[in-house]
Amino acid sequence: MAEHVLATCPAAEASWYPGAHAPHLEEPERFNRELAALARRASRGCGDHAGRGGAAQPGHQGQPGPGGGDDGADPGGGPAAEADGGKQGRRKFLTGLAAGAAGTAALAAGLVSAQPARATTGNDMVVGDTNVAGKFTSLLMTANPYSDPALWVSTQGQGPAVEGDNDGGGPGVMGTTGTGTGVANAGVIGQAGADTGVGVAGTGDVGVRGDSPGATSTQVGVKGTAEGPQGVGVHGTGFKGVEGVSPNYGVYGAGFFGVYGLSPVGAGVYGDSSAAAVPGVLASTQVSGGLALNVQGFPKFSTAGKATVAAGASKVTVTLAKVVATDSVLATVQGSKPVSVKNATASAGKITITLSGTASSPVTVTYLVLRT
Repeated sequence: MAEHVLATCPAAEASWYPGAHAPHLEEPERFNRELAALARRASRGCGDHAGRGGAAQPGHQGQPGPGGGDDGADPGGGPAAEADGGKQGRRKFLTGLAAGAAGTAALAAGLVSAQPARATTGNDMVVGDTNVAGKFTSLLMTANPYSDPALWVSTQGQGPAVEGDNDGGGPGVMGTTGTGTGVANAGVIGQAGADTGVGVAGTGDVGVRGDSPGATSTQVGVKGTAEGPQGVGVHGTGFKGVEGVSPNYGVYGAGFFGVYGLSPVGAGVYGDSSAAAVPGVLASTQVSGGLALNVQGFPKFSTAGKATVAAGASKVTVTLAKVVATDSVLATVQGSKPVSVKNATASAGKITITLSGTASSPVTVTYLVLRT
């Protein structure tokens, strides 16, 4: 478009802004300065502009201006234009100026004080640019239906639709609710609509953390819901995929499987304790006579093993760390032997298994130490 104007309007003057798409917004000071200069030249008449627009066209004699001078003459010493050509050149310039004025008049008032394309406190937000604010920004939706979100953000890319970052140590994204105590009024809800979707995914040293005041059993720190048969309500990856901190229940699960753990290495569910009298994993039932623990597969105990009573001996002693005298020991002879286990006792750091007689050949016994 600019090249066309330059080719058809000899009085036109080019001013290039490399890489700019909206010069009046991206370089407002320069644009306003050049626009003001153009307006001043236009107000002084065609003669003044011809001198700035370049050399007059050869073979065109200028006409006397209001002050007795030649409107088409070049103040810089260029050749004068012919009389008829000068009128035609003047008309072309005025026609081009009028066309340009129609496009710039609507912008002139705002361009004089134009600001860079970046919203600051008190101004409108600009999509596609960084917006800076020195005060709190809020959005309140008061119209029905109340189930609709106040702000909806969607993306077709690989990145998150909404991301929160906090350089001051606080949460990046925080959700609170001011009514009710049930899980339906959760601060943040993650929901997956697809069968293999993920309601909430957390990564980092602590993937997902939820805090609750805990005044009632319905106050939940984190709730994840998946509607599909293979959906995941809460999914956490990292050094701690999901961490629960509570004076009572760190992680609480209710459902067909209250807590389900799956791992190709290590353990599907791992329980640890920092106190000697506190179990790492506790299994209980709320029904009288119900099952507290159901093991499908082979159990393995670190306090279980095998020992061999040598030929000519009647007992064997096995060293076991942290065994105390009040522990109970179960022991039995393996295979068909003429002797059996007479007794098995525990003492500090060891157990002793005694046979009913002297072994004529090596006898293998198995044992299990229980804390009762």
